Amino acid sequence: MNISRSIPFIYIAILASSFFCSCTNSPQKTMNSNIKFAKKDIDFDQITYNIPKEYTLKYSNNGEETIKILEIETTCECTAFKWDKQPIDPGEVGSILIIYSPKYPGHFKEFVRVFTNSSKDNVIQLTIKGRVVES
Repeated sequence: MNISRSIPFIYIAILASSFFCSCTNSPQKTMNSNIKFAKKDIDFDQITYNIPKEYTLKYSNNGEETIKILEIETTCECTAFKWDKQPIDPGEVGSILIIYSPKYPGHFKEFVRVFTNSSKDNVIQLTIKGRVVES
């Protein structure tokens, strides 16, 4: 058998098999969920030293699938959160209660990362800022 005559046949066989393999793959369903926050920058303005300040941040599900907040992380231990643990259906609204406990006087700026199952924005960064004054 002449190898130079077999190369075109092998090439055509590889091309045909790759074409048929790519055609048999079924499309994967992608979740179409979208979370939208009322604000991403929260300004506490002036708050009093050692007195916790709360802010309720609303968010909505603008997608077609349910969304869920999986976790919230912050750059400071002085910030705590309470949020809806249940999934939020399309068109519905949820909320995050942000509790900032000022430990030192002066300006502050903290970053908050919200982890969701959203297909569009699965990690959203929020900013909390303000100025702590002594009473």
